[in-house]
Amino acid sequence: MFSSSHILLCLLTIKAQGFEPAVRFHRPPADCQTIDYTFKSQGLRLAATLYRPAASAPVIVLVAGSNPGGRADDYLQTTAKTFAANGFAALIFDKPGVGNSEGTYVEMPDLRKRALDVQAAVQSLYTVQGFKPQKIGLWGLSQGGWVLPLAANLEKKVSFIITASGPTVSPMEQDIFARSNELRRDGFSEQQIRIISDFSRRNTYYTSTGQGYDQLKKEEAAYEGQAWFERAKNRIVPPLVPPKYLNHPRLAMFKDKNILLYDPRPTLKHLKQPMLAVFGDQDNVVNAPESIAVLKEIRKSDRIKVKILTFHGANHPMLVPGQMKFVDGYFDTILDWATAQAKAR
Repeated sequence: MFSSSHILLCLLTIKAQGFEPAVRFHRPPADCQTIDYTFKSQGLRLAATLYRPAASAPVIVLVAGSNPGGRADDYLQTTAKTFAANGFAALIFDKPGVGNSEGTYVEMPDLRKRALDVQAAVQSLYTVQGFKPQKIGLWGLSQGGWVLPLAANLEKKVSFIITASGPTVSPMEQDIFARSNELRRDGFSEQQIRIISDFSRRNTYYTSTGQGYDQLKKEEAAYEGQAWFERAKNRIVPPLVPPKYLNHPRLAMFKDKNILLYDPRPTLKHLKQPMLAVFGDQDNVVNAPESIAVLKEIRKSDRIKVKILTFHGANHPMLVPGQMKFVDGYFDTILDWATAQAKAR
């Protein structure tokens, strides 16, 4: 029997954007002042902290992935302090509903709304007393990889962007990849994974368009009673619901083209700023080869300025698997590239 609580349970298990770990890092020394302030975005007051190594410096605005992140996040603090230790100011701000920011936290929001928050954060840098921003860049992890190109196209004061494990396929496709790896680890066969992935994909389109329910019900009935299908089906997003429930408010995210079905390619094709895209070859959340192929295709056809690098031994948050440390060369690479962009005319 379908119920609103069933929908809520499924929504609470969404991992379409990846994660950042709750870990403690050694923080690099950074002789810099921190300035706490707030700025307004889309009617909400958001809390921010600027790591300021000098009265005037290039700036990196940090954009978290799907997790709450924010100013208290150790991963983001480590990243900010590393930039600050190398001459960059770094800005971290709390998402709506996180930390001291107003609003409600949403794990998978309208990506364009997240981009508007980033744009407001960039503009807020010019209001900080005692600080003069030089060139401004954006750094984003995981879900941030969808947000950064949107924000860069909105805000021309952004000079460059750095994405870490940023997907270039839709959140739906990224979620299917991540969940397929989970099923694989749990012993499902490749054929079973293919069947349930195709079912999940068509189910998402049905929930979005209202078309295809009868065929999905027939397919579901064909596998009824098979334990593997029932176990796998309970982990797909969204649940297969009768057409009369498609207007349920909790299914809105499956209908909005800026959420699960968001296609990042048109935005990337219009990107004017230089971009550094880094990936890990041990990423089980984002399909790095597929995302790299999309970037290479767009670079060739639309001549966007993107540098693509893959780090051997890096997982989704660019860490060594099983160790709470960044993969060798990651920070050196992004710092060298960001420094070159900050100095470019």
